[in-house]
Amino acid sequence: MANGQQVHATITTTDGAGNTATATADHSVSLDYVATADITIHQISGDDILNAAESQKPTTTISGTVGGDARVHDVVTLTVNGHEFTGTVQPMPNGQLGYAIDVNTADLANGQQVHASITTTDYAGNTATATADHGVSVDYVATADITIHQIAVDDIINATESMKPTTTVTGTVGGDARVHDVITLTVNGHEFTGTVQPMPDGHLGYAIDVNTADLANGQQVHATITTTDGAGNTATATADHSVSLDYVAT
Repeated sequence: MANGQQVHATITTTDGAGNTATATADHSVSLDYVATADITIHQISGDDILNAAESQKPTTTISGTVGGDARVHDVVTLTVNGHEFTGTVQPMPNGQLGYAIDVNTADLANGQQVHASITTTDYAGNTATATADHGVSVDYVATADITIHQIAVDDIINATESMKPTTTVTGTVGGDARVHDVITLTVNGHEFTGTVQPMPDGHLGYAIDVNTADLANGQQVHATITTTDGAGNTATATADHSVSLDYVAT
């Protein structure tokens, strides 16, 4: 049967009057010895990085697609840090078949690896197994730093400088600080804001005009930046800088 893939049937009969008749029929069969399956794992937590906030969630959803002879309700098993989490294949909004299974976030953070497996049976009764592996990393800490340059060149406001309506305060930022992060300068109880920009020397920094009268009265600048790194962690840095007044030459 497997070699021929064709059945030819014949019958010959004789009726009561002695007449004979023959009938034939042909029927084909096909062979299906192999089932196929495949499985993928999507990016985890959007970027394959668990940040500090994400690590606090009790569970993290792992999703992916399946293909080949995989069917709705087939079982998908995820192994994370030695523990198994199971779900079933479901239709996805994009028309594909896939899965979405919650796993223990602590296991994900400790193991940093997901092993996915599916075994399916096709309509001919053949079975197939597919596996996939996907790694994640952890990043719980963002860093930031900020400096304040000398103000009015020498940190002294003289009589001429005190007459200017504003004084520019500059400095650098570092760590995970990025262009367009907001810098806040607090002077004499008033806030002045600007954003991080590339500086001519290749560093990142800022230049913000503050009220000179506030600077003269307060004689102190407090700088703050809050930034978010690529993993979604936040960090805040501060710096303080003083100026003095000298309006009289002797």
